[in-house]
Amino acid sequence: LVLARFTPLKYVFLTGHHMVFMATMLTVILSVGLGEGLDWLVVLLGAVLLGVIMVVMPAFLHPWTKKITGNDTIAIGHFGSLGYIAAGAVGQ
Repeated sequence: LVLARFTPLKYVFLTGHHMVFMATMLTVILSVGLGEGLDWLVVLLGAVLLGVIMVVMPAFLHPWTKKITGNDTIAIGHFGSLGYIAAGAVGQ
């Protein structure tokens, strides 16, 4: 919410089950990658990464969403966004 408030990217990705899933995946990946004893870094880095992902991915996908819907009233917030972006780029 902070990123959406203070940056030009006004997308809010509030899908609870996706937040829990990605937070869990980031925790596992970061804790294995960073090693033991750096729990504070896992939490800090995971929070920043998750916040950025949840604001940036709908922004990247928005040109194709807008083309389909015809307006700016909706954005897609989904962790499959990379696949959707790839499909949109190939489809162009």
